[in-house]
Amino acid sequence: MKTAQKQLFPLLLIFILVDLVVVAMPTIFDKWGLDKWILLVANLIYLLVSLAVFQLQKKAHANENPNVFVRSVMTGMLIKMGVVLVSLFAYWALSGDHFSKPTIIAAVILYLFYFITGVYCTMQMNKPKNA
Repeated sequence: MKTAQKQLFPLLLIFILVDLVVVAMPTIFDKWGLDKWILLVANLIYLLVSLAVFQLQKKAHANENPNVFVRSVMTGMLIKMGVVLVSLFAYWALSGDHFSKPTIIAAVILYLFYFITGVYCTMQMNKPKNA
């Protein structure tokens, strides 16, 4: 595997595992009052945003000025939070009476998994190559 593929493997693994769990156990999600389609869409949005932010940070990491990388990390966090907030308000506005608070809580927990994994992937860029 190439280095970028190795670095992105944890993000792809989370995406696949969440999709498998949601698809494999629909009765449990219905029992808990979770909207499985919203969770699948949230999972896809988190993956796409995480991949985009990772590419931004990878490009900034190649720059000689360390401030560029720090700014890209902060910008990435802001982008992720903005996308989550816009998605949340869009769901709230479009769902009407079908708004599910447990689904939002599950999606925020899923966001935390993606956030932690994104930080891990970013830290992998800073590992020495011949260590």
